[in-house]
Amino acid sequence: MITTAPLPEVKILIRALNRFNIQDQDLAKPWARKGDIAFWFSRSAWAMKAIVLWWEMYHKTIAPLVWLPDYFCNESLWPLRHSSAKLVFYPIDSNLMPDWDKCHELAQLSRPDIFFQVHYFGYPSEARQARLFCNENNSILVEDSAHVLLPIRGIGEFGDFVFYSPHKLLSIPDGAVLLLRTTSNFFSKSNLDKNLQIMQKVIEQLGDTSPSPWWWLTKRLIQKLPFYNWFRLRPNKVEFLEDSVSSAYIAKSKMSKFSRRILLQIASQLPEIIQKRQENDAITKLLLGQKYGLEPLKMPTEKATPYLTVFQLSDARTSAEMFRKIIKNGHNVTSWPDIAPEVMSKPAEHEKAIYKRQTTLTFPIHQSIKPIHLIKEYSISSNEKPVCAEQYNIIWDECNQSKWENSLMAVGKSNLLQSWAYGEAKAEVEGWKVHRGMIQKSGSNIAMCQALVKSLPFVEIIRINRGPLWLRNPEASEEISMVLKLIIGQHRWNKKKVLLIAPELNDQAGNLVSLFNARYHKYGKECWCSAWLDLQKTEGELRRGLNGKWRNMVSFAERAGLVFKISHTDEDFFGLMDKYQQQMLERNFKGISINLLIALRKQGDSRQLLVMQAIYNETPVAGLIIAKHGLACTYLVGWNSTEGRQQKANNFLLWNSLLEMKSRGCLWFDLGGIDEVNTPDIARFKRGLNGQEYRLVGEYFCI
Repeated sequence: MITTAPLPEVKILIRALNRFNIQDQDLAKPWARKGDIAFWFSRSAWAMKAIVLWWEMYHKTIAPLVWLPDYFCNESLWPLRHSSAKLVFYPIDSNLMPDWDKCHELAQLSRPDIFFQVHYFGYPSEARQARLFCNENNSILVEDSAHVLLPIRGIGEFGDFVFYSPHKLLSIPDGAVLLLRTTSNFFSKSNLDKNLQIMQKVIEQLGDTSPSPWWWLTKRLIQKLPFYNWFRLRPNKVEFLEDSVSSAYIAKSKMSKFSRRILLQIASQLPEIIQKRQENDAITKLLLGQKYGLEPLKMPTEKATPYLTVFQLSDARTSAEMFRKIIKNGHNVTSWPDIAPEVMSKPAEHEKAIYKRQTTLTFPIHQSIKPIHLIKEYSISSNEKPVCAEQYNIIWDECNQSKWENSLMAVGKSNLLQSWAYGEAKAEVEGWKVHRGMIQKSGSNIAMCQALVKSLPFVEIIRINRGPLWLRNPEASEEISMVLKLIIGQHRWNKKKVLLIAPELNDQAGNLVSLFNARYHKYGKECWCSAWLDLQKTEGELRRGLNGKWRNMVSFAERAGLVFKISHTDEDFFGLMDKYQQQMLERNFKGISINLLIALRKQGDSRQLLVMQAIYNETPVAGLIIAKHGLACTYLVGWNSTEGRQQKANNFLLWNSLLEMKSRGCLWFDLGGIDEVNTPDIARFKRGLNGQEYRLVGEYFCI
């Protein structure tokens, strides 16, 4: 069974046994925005009580009116119920947002002192609207981000307080951070020193004891044992609408030192954790949709990091029956949340929240779950006739250059790494042998694949980078699966071969399932991301499609008198290579090898590897290289001088390069990679063209 919580790495646990101190602000860096001041608690429920106590000390009165959404977990209210706060539950709408019309009606009767806005399941809620509401009513706004892994646009920007619960999404026994936002509507106008002194008194009042992590640690270590699934208990057969009372609620408010030490180490893994959760969410939605016909709950954005995978059913009876069926099949499913009794006692006033409570199913998708585990857990036993593998075949090394390049034209959105010239250049520079295969179904070519091979003692390494390429859209996912199985079948360890492959497949759940079903194993943390520009559009359409600021920079450069030039000379090519080498050293990044670029130029001709220049006062101030492959092309290398930056030469040069490649018959322009982690400035520059972004599935191996 898939566990409900992520499991810790043993090496991190061992390091956490070492005693070292961590400052609150240092620990909070992944969550804090500029000016935020951090306070750490064992649970976010204690952060909520701290806000109430702060309000009482600041206003020198008691019993603040605290507004909470009616779709709120009752268990988390335990500390608030042991305070003087008066709780009011405002209604939500069908999208889990506050019902603003009813909130305004309620405010006419009694305005909130503290308003809690919840970002459910990790997705942004209407915090800007909540800010306006709180401004109108002179209320403190709290953004409850307990389900949020890291702040994104729309989360953590508008509240006076914001809190996150890393312990809910990461493998730590306890830990929640409360952020006092000094730039917020309230605190920017009040005495900061006074507020910090009050908050310090609040923390002292809550106590200096922290929960013991040892029970959590024992449980997680048992779950990591290889034979855990052999003796684990089946899920508790609770009824769908039964709200169990937790006996494990942590009654100590301070975060444990052990958790702090673990969290500090996990912080560097957060980008990888985001990717894993998003992948698992997509796969879970696909497989459970196929197996049970479940429909995912619609969320406002796809870019958030999900806390759970959430499905919305039609009615309470159907939901209860599905819940029992899933439990019977041994899957880990839960309902959410345990709604407060004040809400349940007034169904007419809280209809939407009660309906959501009665029709929502949630599944774990945390980072410890491997995709293959999801596939095994949720796989469908199919009675359909299996696809005939004999229909598929690869014909190796029977293509000449002309036939290969004609096939590349049929692909449309091709890539440089599967081109004939690239294979020959890799052979010349790095000593790879090149094998080119045409993949057939029932005798007809459906895909093409270029493989690089290097022989080592006792084994051959086969590298397929961004292949195979499809000559037409696959008829069904089973066609992709069969091609992947065909490739892996020819490169197994028992044939003394190791296959390394980065398939030209978009990072979608169906493709991930196909890869893991075919027994590919993922390695590496990064996936290739880039964007396509459609050169079949008119020049006017392309120009209007640019970001407004980006378009203005092109206009500025045109007025400045820059001249666009295409160069075929060795002098300009090698001059650009020297500048490119210097730029890599200065900016500390690793781009495409210069030796490989030189070899590519030898293999192709002036129409395949193009040097473009921006000329100002008869001097080149910027340059780039575009590689043409089939009906597509790729932006490979760019250089800009100080004067070029002043004249917006990069924008001018890339824009005119688009038009030039369009005139040469290219239908698609690849921006050559978008990496917002390692090269954020370049990523912002490329995104100014508003291309269609794509993300591939990443790197895999087969032994």
